Amino acid sequence: PPPPPPPPPPPPLFFYTQKTASEILSGLVGSEMCIRDRVKAHFGDASAQLELGKSLSGTRPGEALKWLELAAAAKAKGASVAAKELAGTLSKQQTNQGQAAVKAFKPLK
Repeated sequence: PPPPPPPPPPPPLFFYTQKTASEILSGLVGSEMCIRDRVKAHFGDASAQLELGKSLSGTRPGEALKWLELAAAAKAKGASVAAKELAGTLSKQQTNQGQAAVKAFKPLK
């Protein structure tokens, strides 16, 4: 019998696209802002909670909903609308998890 065919080549591990200096710097600034907002949000700063919720909405919508709901409860301008819009895109389970996280939230002192 003929020998078996050789195995296919392995898939590439990752794709690398070169970024410009301004793209790298804007990413760093965004990361620094996210870190700052995260710290302030944990201390109960409503505007930081709003910004953190907005920044997480594309990647971590369940966590984003928590921060937006907290900001809305503190009457941060635009938070209620943002929370409702995001909640409309989530499953019932994700929405329930976000609401449970809001109830469990205790600001740092």
